[in-house]
Amino acid sequence: MTTEIDNIVGRLTELIAVVNAELVALGGSELGVAEIVLLGQFSLLSNEATASRLRLALTHDVDAWITGDRTVTSLFKRVLDEIGYRFDDLSQEIWLPDGAQFELIHEAKHFVIKRVDPVSALISKAIKAPEKNRILVRDALKVYGEVLAAGISIHGGDLEFFEDEA
Repeated sequence: MTTEIDNIVGRLTELIAVVNAELVALGGSELGVAEIVLLGQFSLLSNEATASRLRLALTHDVDAWITGDRTVTSLFKRVLDEIGYRFDDLSQEIWLPDGAQFELIHEAKHFVIKRVDPVSALISKAIKAPEKNRILVRDALKVYGEVLAAGISIHGGDLEFFEDEA
């Protein structure tokens, strides 16, 4: 998945350079900055430590909160399309628990990419889509233990739902 992130960063950097050159040639100013925060399954897949410890289903949907320059945002979505991913337009509705942390993946002049910490992503999955994520959360509880269990409980999740079936 690191390669995918590298592909996204590289292609986005290329497209921004082209657009900026055109803007400057027309007497305008360069693009602004956009912040991209990867969420959900894509955030877990992009985290090598997490991906190596959990069995994660590959996804072609990318959930992300994006703020800032609209053109940079548009270019990011275009890059995703080019490499076979689909931006989920409902990403802004994703709930994360209070205290979620965000790890910097890449910082450039016109964009910053971060990802939510794995425990917060897993709590979100456990609370908002427990049926869909039952096996993932069950396995993650074995890896993240009490920290994940406490987060699920605090936010009203049913830990028994994620226990191994007999």
